Amino acid sequence: MSSEYPFLPLGTVASVRSGYAFKSSDMGTEGHPLVKIGSIVPPRVDISSCDRISKEVIGKTPGADRYLLKEGDILIAMTGATAGKTGRFPATNEECFLNQRVGKVYPTDKSSIDQEYLYQVLSRQGFADEILSLADGSAQGNVSGSLIETYKVPIPPLQIQKAIAHILGTLDDKIELNRKTNETLETMAKALFKSWFVDFDPVRAKAEGRPTGLPAEISDLFPDSFEDSELGEIPSGWEV
Repeated sequence: MSSEYPFLPLGTVASVRSGYAFKSSDMGTEGHPLVKIGSIVPPRVDISSCDRISKEVIGKTPGADRYLLKEGDILIAMTGATAGKTGRFPATNEECFLNQRVGKVYPTDKSSIDQEYLYQVLSRQGFADEILSLADGSAQGNVSGSLIETYKVPIPPLQIQKAIAHILGTLDDKIELNRKTNETLETMAKALFKSWFVDFDPVRAKAEGRPTGLPAEISDLFPDSFEDSELGEIPSGWEV
């Protein structure tokens, strides 16, 4: 980014709020998802396997609303070898809360900083590298919110920030779409492999006189009977 724009400490336009120190003994499998460092999977936050915290515990937590997350919140790991990794909180129908050692970054001066632009700046590798260095790069190293707020952020005019955020956000969306497509293809490939080479579904179908549901040129590659082997029953003519 052009040096004509001022670089200001993050703390002049935004604030970093750490999560609440919930007790491990209060965590379980029921209640509200609790976002921890492991939930941050850049560029997103994954809540699918979060520990949970009961409504009763939340009700007794001082200022619990301060730790309630909403879609688009920028979260940063503040501890260990992954300090500085950043993710954006997704849309969800569940009320999720922020655990300690994860920071939420939010603009305090919206006339100077656009949240989407801020996310793009903080999700770059340079930010993660600097925060990790402040945490000593060790497995137990910590970095405080006030220290993160010293990071220098380029501050172009708001209109330019929005344009930058739009361009980079569009690229991020395409990358995420490709990731999801690859996941879907991988899932399909695994299911197909299991069907053909573990469960032997096409062979069983042919042995029972049923259609395989496959194109003829593929169906013809499979035998129509089984034979015994040292590993058990396998398609005729196949080797183990």
